[in-house]
Amino acid sequence: DARTVRLILKHPYGPLLNTMANNYGPMAFVSPAAYRQVGEAYGKHPVGTGPFKFERWVEGQEVVLGANRDYWAGPPKLDRVAFVIVPDAPERVHRLLEGGLHVITDFSPHDVERVMVSPTVEFLPVPRPRIEYVGISNHLKPYTDPRVRRAVAHAINVDRIVLYLTRGAAIPAHGPMPPGLTGYDPAARQAPYDPVRARTLLAEAGLPQGFRTNLMTYAFIPGRLELGRAIQADLEKVGIQVDFIPAKNWDEVYAVLERDTPLLFTDGWTADFMDPDNVLFTLFHSRSPSNYTKYRNPEVDALLLRARKSTREAERMAVYQEVQRRVVTEAPSVFLSHPYILAAHAKSVRGLTLNMLKRPVDRLRGVEISR
Repeated sequence: DARTVRLILKHPYGPLLNTMANNYGPMAFVSPAAYRQVGEAYGKHPVGTGPFKFERWVEGQEVVLGANRDYWAGPPKLDRVAFVIVPDAPERVHRLLEGGLHVITDFSPHDVERVMVSPTVEFLPVPRPRIEYVGISNHLKPYTDPRVRRAVAHAINVDRIVLYLTRGAAIPAHGPMPPGLTGYDPAARQAPYDPVRARTLLAEAGLPQGFRTNLMTYAFIPGRLELGRAIQADLEKVGIQVDFIPAKNWDEVYAVLERDTPLLFTDGWTADFMDPDNVLFTLFHSRSPSNYTKYRNPEVDALLLRARKSTREAERMAVYQEVQRRVVTEAPSVFLSHPYILAAHAKSVRGLTLNMLKRPVDRLRGVEISR
């Protein structure tokens, strides 16, 4: 059958369909005829099956699409769509407010008020499959003791930090999984803010006077310095003295992560595709290259592999919920927040809905601009 694609796997792989839906992954389908025509330049001359056709790409400036009048579900309402490259977030906001752009995404929480008070603009916050967290070097003392890790979790006032630093652009996290992903367990909740309990746990772990630790944050990412200082202040209230490390670039980040000294670090992970495997396996399997906390639990490893190899969705989700419960109990990280995608559009734009991966749910087919 020329219309059937067969995939032969070495073993069952539960996340397969969600992996295939990942635009950034290895499963994108291309037009053989178009690839034969342009070869390695295909990436700059893409051919697809959506409601718009590629017209041109001016590097560093814009990508322009034209309507596909032969689209199987009917032609789109717009004749043309231009994706304009504006790297500076405040400039994107300015252009939207001045009428130079119809839609923008990824601007600062500090600009939310400007957007919300505009009579010509609609604010569009979208839940995002992301977890912001404080990583803990689980393999180094004193963090090898789960009581110390839980003490750190009890010491950090997550709700206050999220409220004041994100200006309402995120919700507090209680566990590692973003709400909205299948398998999310609202009952899996990390240690709540309780500085008295934090001091008790430190004393039980043989650290009644507290201890000294490093805290790294990414000074090159907006808002991370303020986040680091807020965490530092909370920790010092329970006797954990903090040496602050403001990393200036990714090379410094990776160098600090390789040091053999106790470390806390602010980090985050966004799911590449909507499957719990991409969050839980990525962050907590002992052999995952993105498991920067060096968390290792053979039972959790076995559960993650079991879920990955199962093709029964109900079984997979039950296993992932068990993983979440174990993770919040062992506290390999302190989970801070689930940020929103900050988007906005001119009120003249009708029919726009974004999904959790920041993509129009109908590929812009039903979007129109009122005159």
